[in-house]
Amino acid sequence: MASSIQLTHEEQAFLNRIDRYFACPEMCILQKLQQAKIIAQLELESHSFCNEAERDRITYFIHLANCLLVKFCK
Repeated sequence: MASSIQLTHEEQAFLNRIDRYFACPEMCILQKLQQAKIIAQLELESHSFCNEAERDRITYFIHLANCLLVKFCK
């Protein structure tokens, strides 16, 4: 991960969770982040949530992933 990128505490915690979830050492953090976003989008599109609060969490997850992808791709 590039040390010049400024991350909030929430963003760093989010990346740490993603990194632990995708334990594959061959994947870089950017690939892991892209895969996590795809999974979340599929859950949202297939209505794989129980209630509105869970839907909101998935939507926020996608928002955070998008924000981080923008930061990494600058």
